[in-house]
Amino acid sequence: MSASASADSSSSMLRPSLSIRWILVPKVLGSSRLKPEVRRAVSKSSITRSFTDLSFLSASARLRSSSMMAFSGSFTDLSFLSASARLRSSSMMAFSGLISMVFLLDM
Repeated sequence: MSASASADSSSSMLRPSLSIRWILVPKVLGSSRLKPEVRRAVSKSSITRSFTDLSFLSASARLRSSSMMAFSGSFTDLSFLSASARLRSSSMMAFSGLISMVFLLDM
């Protein structure tokens, strides 16, 4: 029993599943060790991106983006609060009607 279990586990270790092979193949084919020019290009693009992130235009774009997110977030909050206030007032009126019916039936 244990010999067959160890044989099954060793055979599965030698033969990876199809999904693992599918994931590993692109990594081997696009490896930067095989293509050093790819590594240089990626490094250059990350340096360029970091300079862009530190520039004034990028800072103003970040400010504009954050202000738009704040505006849309506050608008969503106000919409939600107004809808929930209407729902709350209607449910309170229904509850008060229910309580008054209970008092009327109790008398």
